[in-house]
Amino acid sequence: FCEATRTILIGPKAGAAEGWIPSEADGIGQDVARVTADYAIDKARVVAHGLGRGGQMAYFLGFTARDTYRGVAAVGAPLGTPPRENVATQPLSFFVAAGAKDAELKDIEAGKAALDALRFPVTYRVMPDAGREYLDGPAFDEFLRWLDAIDRL
Repeated sequence: FCEATRTILIGPKAGAAEGWIPSEADGIGQDVARVTADYAIDKARVVAHGLGRGGQMAYFLGFTARDTYRGVAAVGAPLGTPPRENVATQPLSFFVAAGAKDAELKDIEAGKAALDALRFPVTYRVMPDAGREYLDGPAFDEFLRWLDAIDRL
């Protein structure tokens, strides 16, 4: 996918054994800054993405580094903390996916509702046969369409 669409994917590894923690956001930001300095990057198409705790980190990055991230793609991840206000000069859109059998589905849906209430653009996908796992084929295809359109949302 990355080669076919000329997409750069950065996959940093969490430092903590239990997953991402907010203090690691600066390191991720440095990685993104290095890549955006070395390559011709459309800054309107930079997205934070993750599964589970990685998805929660993506939410955190999107809300705390709005000058860097244009979108958040969270899979199997509750929002965690209340979202920050929608700012017209710093657009942020969301791709939220969850498995229908995920134990945290209600929390994920509550987060989606909170984003809707603040009028953020949200694409929401429930994978009918999944628990907490990565995107299935149809959800991945929808994610790719969302990613391709991020600069127009």
